[in-house]
Amino acid sequence: HVCADDEREDWARIAAEGFADDREPTQAEYDTGFMVAHRPEAILLLATVDGELAGTGEVLTGGGVGYLSGDATLLRFRGKGVQTALQRERLRIAAQAGCDIALTESKPGSPSQRNQERRGFRVAYTRFEVHRSL
Repeated sequence: HVCADDEREDWARIAAEGFADDREPTQAEYDTGFMVAHRPEAILLLATVDGELAGTGEVLTGGGVGYLSGDATLLRFRGKGVQTALQRERLRIAAQAGCDIALTESKPGSPSQRNQERRGFRVAYTRFEVHRSL
């Protein structure tokens, strides 16, 4: 479902925990989740499984393009269709907003890439990110 304003903190927490996999999220992951969750242009979605928060997704729309990001599923809910459901709903939202192109990103060869390809996405290019601690 699309997050209400009072659910944005939950979205940030679930996103950070989902990206952390089986370890405690870093402060940077929490900070990133909170930053994304409070962008006014972001349409945020929360997925539940049996009434428990299970995953997150985000869609931004504009200029005929829907950008899907923020895909995070808590470890214990993986393999239950959470990401697929979030992708379907975000594609629906983007189409309803008049978008005729959808973009997303993932690590090459990851389960996320495979899920995206099942939804019709195709690799456009591969990029590398370089990080440095200050």
